[in-house]
Amino acid sequence: MNAPSYVTHKGPHAGLLALLYALLFWVGLYPVTALYKQPYWPGPWESASVIVSYFQNYSSRVLFCIVLQLGALICFGLFAVTIVSRLRFLGAKGAGAYIALLGGFWFSRMPLLAPWPCGHCFTQE
Repeated sequence: MNAPSYVTHKGPHAGLLALLYALLFWVGLYPVTALYKQPYWPGPWESASVIVSYFQNYSSRVLFCIVLQLGALICFGLFAVTIVSRLRFLGAKGAGAYIALLGGFWFSRMPLLAPWPCGHCFTQE
């Protein structure tokens, strides 16, 4: 007697990717927010001298934040690809899956541009 064969989707568990994304995102924010200790990440309304001195004096906090944010964004990109792959596996033929994929890629790349201009603050003497 033959056992029924089931076709299963091969890929990472989407729930674990979402959990890892959230964990890395929030842990990455901890050292640069008011939850840790002052001073915290300066806002755009601060003067240039305050911003530059923060990034020069607390570069380890900022680098820790950026590294974990990058890890979180990689998890989010994998999550977006996994969900679109599962939608295609389940037979979704519309453009909505690809629109979601494009939105996932845009979302996972945009936050990388925000800390980029601050990189020069680490090297100024």
